[in-house]
Amino acid sequence: MCVRRERSNAHVAFVRRTTTTNIGPWIPRAHEDLHSSINGDKGSPTHWAVIDRIQAQLEQLGLEIQCDDLKFTYYDGPLSEPSIHINGESVPVTSYSKYSGFTDADGVSGQLVDLTTSSLTQMPDWKKASGNIALTNITNLAYDLPDLLPVWPGSPPWEVQYGSPEVNAEVLVHNLTVAADAGVKAVIYAWQNASTGLVEGQWVPFHNLYQGVPTLFVQGEYGGLEKLQQATSDGAEAQVTLEAQMQPGRTARTLWTVIPGTDLKNESVILNTHTDGTNLIEENGYIALLAYAAELVANPPRRTTVLLFVGQHMHFEAFAQAPQRATSRWLNQHPEYWAGEGQRHAFGYGGQLKGVVGSCVEHLGAVHWDESVEDDRWFATEQMEPELLYASTPELNRLLREQWVGAEPNVTRVSNPVDSEGPQAGEGYPFYLVAIPNISLVTNPSYLLKIWPHSFDEKRLMDLHATRRQIDSFFRVWKGMDMMSAEEMGVQSSNGTQQALHV
Repeated sequence: MCVRRERSNAHVAFVRRTTTTNIGPWIPRAHEDLHSSINGDKGSPTHWAVIDRIQAQLEQLGLEIQCDDLKFTYYDGPLSEPSIHINGESVPVTSYSKYSGFTDADGVSGQLVDLTTSSLTQMPDWKKASGNIALTNITNLAYDLPDLLPVWPGSPPWEVQYGSPEVNAEVLVHNLTVAADAGVKAVIYAWQNASTGLVEGQWVPFHNLYQGVPTLFVQGEYGGLEKLQQATSDGAEAQVTLEAQMQPGRTARTLWTVIPGTDLKNESVILNTHTDGTNLIEENGYIALLAYAAELVANPPRRTTVLLFVGQHMHFEAFAQAPQRATSRWLNQHPEYWAGEGQRHAFGYGGQLKGVVGSCVEHLGAVHWDESVEDDRWFATEQMEPELLYASTPELNRLLREQWVGAEPNVTRVSNPVDSEGPQAGEGYPFYLVAIPNISLVTNPSYLLKIWPHSFDEKRLMDLHATRRQIDSFFRVWKGMDMMSAEEMGVQSSNGTQQALHV
């Protein structure tokens, strides 16, 4: 038995009445409930509120809930406002790097040392700042999506897009453990080529293990970096405060429920999402799975279906070894749900059910925001964020193109993870790694990892009409999968660019 921490049944009646034909009225209430529990970092009180609500709604449908409670060391902080002072003068902090490191309430002090580099990929010479505070730079590069994300035939190509702090920080904020080993007391990263509104509150990089050196970000545009570099030339003293503490033994919960098939009982479909995140868009995928749970209870599937709500996405490297992600931990621990006889890449396990297809839902209804670096503006547009849809076989691409009417009703762009230079984004990637064909949505707005100020109404980020179109589309796709044979799903190619990275 998986026991809830809270025995609240608030709003569960909405999911009990939800079917494919009437999800529209339910979405606004689910939206409101989600808004009341945003910023659900895994294992936090707000995250547990989300988990309890999901479990309560599934239980009200009469479904049996299973769970894994996984222990990890939690970064509890910041306990006070992060700060930087140069010769006693305050420098505005745009964000902090969680799990980078921490100080006590008094912070750490030392000479500010310029370690900025002219090469975007060059690692700073951390030893030069041993015993002091390091200043370095990070550039928010535009990325060439046509090269990074090849699409299936029939899809319009991607266009070059402005940079994402998440993507750039994952690539460029690296080797902080080397800085810690070199004796650097703290690191200050100055953003370049980014508006202030965009970089404020960005929780990046988001999945590092503990690094050992407190790290803060500042705005480096509009003369900010030059001013700090001048301070280093003048021998300025810096003080950095990032007050936090590490808490061993915190718990993050993954939930799942199984709806037995009426016909293909020994084959499984696994539909997943993650429940933790930094804002309303990052953590809203469970809305689609809850709606579909009600549909499955009313109209049981032909094939056994697993609904999986993973709770460790925001710090998945504490739970699974790269390149795996949070869902990989569940796949490794529970081969009985997918690793049937003949299943490839099953990490050495056997199983009872054979997983024939997976599907991940993340980041529903995301409104597009744009920026103007020239005059430091960052603003909502009247457009939807371009959807990042994946299909890992040609057959699933055809299904998706036939059934999908999403955020932009006239645009269905399906990316091919097999031939991608980078790994498939999101929690659908673990299906790829074990050769389970998948269809996944993981739209990536520039604010995906932004912690918004309390004064901002995050409901502005999520378009409910687009959300309904996406959920309706998933219903059609999932029902289409249920009617297809395993052979009709196709076989994920083992000869693609991405597959070669894991040989």
